[in-house]
Amino acid sequence: GGRHLVWPAVILAHLRALGVLATLAAVCAAVAVHRARTGSSQGSMVEHAASQGQASFSLVMSKTCPGEVYMDGYGGVSLVGAKWNKPGVLAGPSEVDPAARGHGAVRAHMKGRAYFADACAVGAYENQEYLALRLLGKQLSYTIDLSETGCGCNAAFYLVSMRQNRNVSECADYYCDANEVCGVRCAEIDIMEANKVAWLSTLHMPDDGVGSG
Repeated sequence: GGRHLVWPAVILAHLRALGVLATLAAVCAAVAVHRARTGSSQGSMVEHAASQGQASFSLVMSKTCPGEVYMDGYGGVSLVGAKWNKPGVLAGPSEVDPAARGHGAVRAHMKGRAYFADACAVGAYENQEYLALRLLGKQLSYTIDLSETGCGCNAAFYLVSMRQNRNVSECADYYCDANEVCGVRCAEIDIMEANKVAWLSTLHMPDDGVGSG
């Protein structure tokens, strides 16, 4: 059984990708449901090279497109998978079960990060593909299963301005956050940083990585 959460968007404006836009990330363990489509053969080769200690951040890779979910009040939303968890460290996979709960479900694996987008076309990352919902005066609700996310793990759902970010970043996908993980700072609204025993929500200004307000 998952938890169903409703967030009033009083001051929220744009989703960063899985920034929604919304960004989904898992520092440890899986979130939500299972099954998905496989990534590109190029991505598979690079990940294999990484396991052999041969991966290079300078390699040019096309993005992965795990699938699509349905968002009430908006329609179909594509998922864009991150290639890099941080510069030089490959991201874990993210998957989509398109039939789960009638809308589709996302599962982010260890070090996985993914972004909500209007489209996901094979090729280089494009910031204009990322979703930018107008949430002012509206609600953002979702259901999540944290039963497999143990103590010490962090399953995160947060908003950042990746569509508005024109700096491709050191992770090559326009990722930004308040802690400058990929070299670009932006405001960050952490709706959820959680596991099955703890939950934290934090507002970050671009220069407030620790969330002191």
